[in-house]
Amino acid sequence: MAELARRVADVDALENGVTALWEAVVSRKPDNARALAAAGANPWRQSIGGWSPGRLSLAGPTPGLFAVPAGEYLTDAERAAAEEAMRLIGALGSFHDEGTGLACVAEIDAAEAVRRLEATPAQDEVVDEVLEDPYAYEIDETLHIVGVTSVPGG
Repeated sequence: MAELARRVADVDALENGVTALWEAVVSRKPDNARALAAAGANPWRQSIGGWSPGRLSLAGPTPGLFAVPAGEYLTDAERAAAEEAMRLIGALGSFHDEGTGLACVAEIDAAEAVRRLEATPAQDEVVDEVLEDPYAYEIDETLHIVGVTSVPGG
């Protein structure tokens, strides 16, 4: 990766509004992030919402990824949110299922989520049938079905 980064004319070039370093941090590829930083990418250049790749790394699983300049830190609330995120990620475990997503929204229960999405609850028998044999359906037939559940806290 370091060789590749050295051949790039501008290691801080933007693509879709973010740098390659931002993508490396978001994608949890610390070796790529280190190579880009070694090639001159700026970890503290603001990218999205005032966050830089360096600041984002402080909130993720690799907080020691870059040297932290004076004045760069997470607030107590940001640190607490990052710690809670790591706890939740650990609780979920590791799985991969193409096309699956997860959203957790504090203080929003399933009924409120359905209301805000202006969704129509699926009939139980339809959901049961799909769950019984999901491979009997073409993907386009089931993409409109979204699972929603309430848990303590949202």
